[in-house]
Amino acid sequence: GGTFVNALLINKLSTIDSKTNLFNKSYLKRLFKNKKLNDYNFVYINIHNFEDIVDACGINFSDMITGNIVERLKGLFKRQELIRLSEDEYIVLSGNQINTDYIFDSFKEGMKGHEGIDTYNFRIKIVSIDLSSLEHLDIDGVLKLFSFGYSKIKTSVTNLTCVDSEVMDDMNSQMFYQGNLFSALTNEKLINFYQVKVNPTTNEIVGCEALSRWIEDGKYIPPFKYINLAEANGLIYEIDLLSFKNSCKLINTLEEKGMLKDNFKISTNLSPITLKNLKIETLMNMVNEYKVDVKHLSVEVTESVTIDFEIVQNILDEISNSGITIEIDDFSAGNSSFTVLPLLKANILKLDMAILPKDPSNKNEAFIYKGLVDISKKLGFKLTAEGVETKAQVDFVKSVGVDTIQGYYYSRPISDVDFINFMKDFK
Repeated sequence: GGTFVNALLINKLSTIDSKTNLFNKSYLKRLFKNKKLNDYNFVYINIHNFEDIVDACGINFSDMITGNIVERLKGLFKRQELIRLSEDEYIVLSGNQINTDYIFDSFKEGMKGHEGIDTYNFRIKIVSIDLSSLEHLDIDGVLKLFSFGYSKIKTSVTNLTCVDSEVMDDMNSQMFYQGNLFSALTNEKLINFYQVKVNPTTNEIVGCEALSRWIEDGKYIPPFKYINLAEANGLIYEIDLLSFKNSCKLINTLEEKGMLKDNFKISTNLSPITLKNLKIETLMNMVNEYKVDVKHLSVEVTESVTIDFEIVQNILDEISNSGITIEIDDFSAGNSSFTVLPLLKANILKLDMAILPKDPSNKNEAFIYKGLVDISKKLGFKLTAEGVETKAQVDFVKSVGVDTIQGYYYSRPISDVDFINFMKDFK
């Protein structure tokens, strides 16, 4: 008999959070082993800066905060509706509709006046879930969605959000990219597309920019879907090098076909992470493998590399000394400083499409763009206008003295085969 009672006690204790006496994650998972999720409404509450409070004030103060949080929740909901997932995470589940604005306002008012809380900027983030739009979801799926929803507002000023089928699709996409990016890289599913650059004075093709694309099941995945992920997990280095290698390969192909002019360059993007880890020999090995003259190659970097300039200075010097051109991407008046450009050994500035006047007859926008061109020219830089889409914009950037034009007016990024055919047909 005692063994049975002890087993029941252990079973009960395993579903209770010892510090708050609320139910824990084990209870939540057991509860929904045989129950339908869509009979309930769920809300996830994250004490956004709880770790900072603990680090600054110690465990005793954080215990006081936890006690206040629990009392506040118990004042709003029944105990059986409250789950403590971790030190800073709570879930409310109820058969009734849950008003997240009311929870947020209640916490905001209720936690005022507690010693130290205002000092440490106590904040909560709340994620609700629209289960009506989510079929075949188990409790683990709900918890993943809450985590994903929180990640979306973690660093923003937004405090409340609702996850629905659209967010679910977004999460599934992210999980797909995360699980398959390395495989795509090793199985040659990452290729270069190329966007043409044209000299507006002579109307000849003078180069192109290499842009990474992921092919999956015959469809092209654009870089904004996976580049941030690649930077986070370090694969960006391999992606950048593969892109540079493919650029060398295209130069070699163009030369073999007798289509390579002296002034033709392919530019490849190198991220700050790549530059921190790069050795010049790695680039030169690819240059030598495809027997490419370095005058046909350039690399595009952003000014953000100056944040770690001491780390990347040597490789930038070596790239410049090798004869490979350095271009500064997304250059604009708003976030740029001409003082850093000599440090980067840049020869070419690519003017950010954000500052290109959509309507060149807008005198203020045209004045700013022309002013930036004038200053850059006087400092000896060559200029590429990015994002040019209309004839009016072509005429405008040509009139202010831009050296090269890149944009959809001429062509969107296209595969190497299509690019070669484009060069043949271009007039």
